[in-house]
Amino acid sequence: MASSHAAACARLFDLHEKVVQRASFVTEALNNFDIEAILRDPVGEDEEVITAQEKEWQENETIAKRFVDWDLDSSEVGGDGYDVEELKARLIELLDV
Repeated sequence: MASSHAAACARLFDLHEKVVQRASFVTEALNNFDIEAILRDPVGEDEEVITAQEKEWQENETIAKRFVDWDLDSSEVGGDGYDVEELKARLIELLDV
């Protein structure tokens, strides 16, 4: 495992061993350019919190994909420009997960 200044500081200030381990883990992940490992391995979170976070991330991903797929040049745009009420309805539809 790579040397971790953060872990050394945590030990120096007598922080809980979980904090020292997390500092080492994060340092290792960053040294390997593996940011996702940090997100996949939350420390101190119970399974219910992790599951809720994952569900929220999936919902946000779904919403983001809907926005990216939204064709603003489609029939929703009338000859006079955007119909505000239609746009509001479409946004509500996009945000409905």
